[in-house]
Amino acid sequence: MKEEKRIRSLKELKENCKNGYIEFYVLSGGMIRGSRDIYYNKKDKSWCVWYGVCDVESVYKNDDEFLNEEFVIIEAMKKGCFLRY
Repeated sequence: MKEEKRIRSLKELKENCKNGYIEFYVLSGGMIRGSRDIYYNKKDKSWCVWYGVCDVESVYKNDDEFLNEEFVIIEAMKKGCFLRY
């Protein structure tokens, strides 16, 4: 079993998901969690986020779009509760 890794910055997130979709999750209040598969395309600097629970994919053209729309991920990183499986 892989060890979980806390992701605390956008730079760290980019490094972790630049080679394909990687599964992450947000801890929320103890036993509740939200899963996301994230891919960062280093060539065009775009992001893809897939939400497994609702089978929805969001695509962002750049970091600004990602930061403005994925506020749950950003807040979770700030609080230390955004983790990679």
